[in-house]
Amino acid sequence: MKFERRTEKRYYDDFFLCETHARVVKIGPDFIETDATVAYPEGGGQEADVGTIEFPDGQRLRFIWAKKMYAHSSRMREFPEVKLDGVIWHMIHPDDMHRLATAPAGAPVIIRIDRERRARLSLSHTASHLLYLAVDQYRADAAGSTIGCHIKPDGARFDFSERWLSKTRLTYK
Repeated sequence: MKFERRTEKRYYDDFFLCETHARVVKIGPDFIETDATVAYPEGGGQEADVGTIEFPDGQRLRFIWAKKMYAHSSRMREFPEVKLDGVIWHMIHPDDMHRLATAPAGAPVIIRIDRERRARLSLSHTASHLLYLAVDQYRADAAGSTIGCHIKPDGARFDFSERWLSKTRLTYK
């Protein structure tokens, strides 16, 4: 069964967009779901955007994580991890959760992300692609044994299978 509701991901239309107008769709115990967002959710090893959600009365809630929910498989055999549609939950900072009770569902909001963090994540993301190309060029056996990565604002890390690591002795020059 396919989940019918979906969040419009405005970052696909404009990579540099750092704020957008949206409408609150759902308020949970620790999240706000809107009909649109500029916040990248965590995925593919990359950490999520963080930012604020501002209501018409000036109330501003901080979100510390954007989480993709209820997405369905792209059905691309080569990329089983790719998920489509779904909704994005903006996970609210613990210090602001008590204010969720007064946040009105259906309200118009402005979602803003931390643009400097986004820029740092983008640099780390690009650097990880370049590093992966280098690993593939010089250690194809390692590239094929990559099982994941972690992309954060101040760097990136690749994870290799234990099987490959146990049979390989890495040397650094």
